[in-house]
Amino acid sequence: MRSGTGTEGATDADRIKSALQRIGLSDKEQVAAEKALTAKVKARQALRDELEKLRQVASNKQASEQQLKQAIDAYTKAMGRYRARVQEEDRALSAHLSVRARASCLGAGVLDNGVGMGGRTRTGGQARGASRGGGAPRGGRGAARGRPGR
Repeated sequence: MRSGTGTEGATDADRIKSALQRIGLSDKEQVAAEKALTAKVKARQALRDELEKLRQVASNKQASEQQLKQAIDAYTKAMGRYRARVQEEDRALSAHLSVRARASCLGAGVLDNGVGMGGRTRTGGQARGASRGGGAPRGGRGAARGRPGR
């Protein structure tokens, strides 16, 4: 997970802790948020792995229509699993947050807010390579060619 926030050498766990400290959560809320974000990072990586498989089939000029359909179907199912996991983690985390902490987490992208961590829209100047938080992958430049937004 790259953050674009000056923590390029840090681990995912370090970046998660750093982001949560800036929000000002209680110790109990921070523990719950770390757990949720760690699970969402893992789920996002699994989805990225499936996306790479789809890209490999799509770029193979010898791939049959059946292979392409199977790759699309596998990725679509993986995306559904990813979204369900994010929603599950957000529901569990929300149960541990005060209303103020929930608002802060939603604004910061700790809870899925549709625009990712940092609260900037994908077209609103988010730095290339910046973290997208726990939300679903979004389109953007290159999405029509099978590449995620940048």
